[in-house]
Amino acid sequence: LIRRQRQMCIRDRGNNVMNDEDTIVIEELKNSELNEFRKLVKEVFNNYDTTYVLKALGHVKTYIAKYEDKIVGFIETYMTRIDNTRVGVIYYIGVHPKFRKKGVGKALVTYAISHFRKHNAKIVLASTRTWNIEARNFFKNLGFEELPYERVIKEKGYEYFLKLVRALYAYEDDIFLIKKL
Repeated sequence: LIRRQRQMCIRDRGNNVMNDEDTIVIEELKNSELNEFRKLVKEVFNNYDTTYVLKALGHVKTYIAKYEDKIVGFIETYMTRIDNTRVGVIYYIGVHPKFRKKGVGKALVTYAISHFRKHNAKIVLASTRTWNIEARNFFKNLGFEELPYERVIKEKGYEYFLKLVRALYAYEDDIFLIKKL
């Protein structure tokens, strides 16, 4: 088995957790890393989201970001269809608090988008809740368009709104984030 890796150069922005030009390696999560992964998820999310991140294992592609052989971030993704359009979905993304605002999340999303492009996705979807300003700004800064559910219903109709909710498993979320590829 050939394991795909991608190395990203990440610059520190003053917190000195990382050196000036350190390398983040992005690769698919291995079974031998599950305990370390679970620990990170519990540090990043509350109990509610932790449950869904961990339940998704085996049903999603999980990529991890490693720094000095430690998992510092992850992204869970999958492919689906809405009508006849292939869609890449970012189900969850999380970065250890000490490694936020250093390019780790951006590197993970960039890696996922590359995977989606290889599999002929036409759009990438993510979702969040209104109060999650940090996530909303993160995705907007990466070129995602923010669509509140009310706007989706008004512009595309209730049936399309339901398709988005089902495609994302976003039953509690009220903000959709969309990027055309």
